[in-house]
Amino acid sequence: MLLEHRDRELEVVLGIARQLKHRHGLSVAVGSTLYDKITAPLRVVPTVVAFPTRTAMMSVFYATYGDDVVYVNMNWEQMLSEFNMRYRRPRGAFVTETVKHCAWGSAFRQFLVENGVAERNVFITGRPINTILKRAATRAGELRERLGRQFNMDTRRRWLFFPMTCLHAFFSDYHVRSFVGAEIAEEMAFGRRAYVLSTLEEIFRWIAALTEGSERIEVIMRPHPAVSARQHEDLFIATVGRVPRHVHVIKDHTALEWLVASDLCYTNYSSLALDAWVVGKPAFLLEPEPFPDYLRYEWFDAFRRLNTREAFLESVDTGSDSRVGHDSLIERQFDFSKDGIDETARVLADLAASRKAVRPRRSSIGFLKATLESPRHPLGSLGRLAAMRWGLSGLVRSGIRLDYVPDDEIERGLEA
Repeated sequence: MLLEHRDRELEVVLGIARQLKHRHGLSVAVGSTLYDKITAPLRVVPTVVAFPTRTAMMSVFYATYGDDVVYVNMNWEQMLSEFNMRYRRPRGAFVTETVKHCAWGSAFRQFLVENGVAERNVFITGRPINTILKRAATRAGELRERLGRQFNMDTRRRWLFFPMTCLHAFFSDYHVRSFVGAEIAEEMAFGRRAYVLSTLEEIFRWIAALTEGSERIEVIMRPHPAVSARQHEDLFIATVGRVPRHVHVIKDHTALEWLVASDLCYTNYSSLALDAWVVGKPAFLLEPEPFPDYLRYEWFDAFRRLNTREAFLESVDTGSDSRVGHDSLIERQFDFSKDGIDETARVLADLAASRKAVRPRRSSIGFLKATLESPRHPLGSLGRLAAMRWGLSGLVRSGIRLDYVPDDEIERGLEA
């Protein structure tokens, strides 16, 4: 099983992997798409490979093992805006006819089938992270006390959690253009960056306006997994001249732990609003400027949107319920009748059993050809891995440094 970002994927992947190992009796290896692009296809001979999303690693594995292996797209990002529908649309016969796909509910299943994925290749599993959320919610008080002690935060104050979808705000022109293609026009790609950056700056101004009430609140800012705390702090300084003293920019621990430990959740358009709904936490959408049509999600209408600083400050004072009904828009996203971890493990185990008679063969020539076709990313991955293992983490981009997971941590997680 492969993951990309530690923050929201590691605990879920380990939960599924434990089920595969201890309940289904399978051998499981966990790797990273950021650090193991070269090493993963060589360290193990798999029967099933589960990817976090559509990734170039699929072509490397396929060139190495061909049809001897089952390829599964976990689709960890299943929330669909127009931008995402264009960017994540299944493309090519390999993805639509060979790759198996996990869908959390009927909405994403419909999206896959309408875009050419064979129905036999789509498995509704429920949403695994919902299982993790519900478990974490049972120890919310303990989490809050522990986090409060570690980060010197007053547990008697109201904790406001801000998980931000902010990656595009920090993209260079090069990274923005990497999205441009047949489905995404240049105007849309650059427009998304401009929108996210300008609204993020305004949200920072709203947060700074809480200074006078800072004796009764704690603000926890959570950057996107690929954005560093320093980048958020620098943007605060550029926007309002300082990082307000009641603001904590924190990437330690998981976003789910902070959500469960907090009182209110505020986000621009992160699916963590849906996580808040799952555990009964008030969550608000911050909309200083109207969302562009291509960034609108179906589930937005289930939450209260805050368009002005005054509305934001009022919500902090009252802590009122953020939901406006339309819960069916959320329920369409997930199949709540299934335990996402149990069901995903069962699907993967069944796929492994279906290929039990096949003995995969590794093609070293295929691996070399696929790697050399686009060597920049595999070599960059190998360089990051070497830097982290040799204690040279400063050579790795800060936004993804925390996504490195040592082998011994994975081994402990599999036995936990």
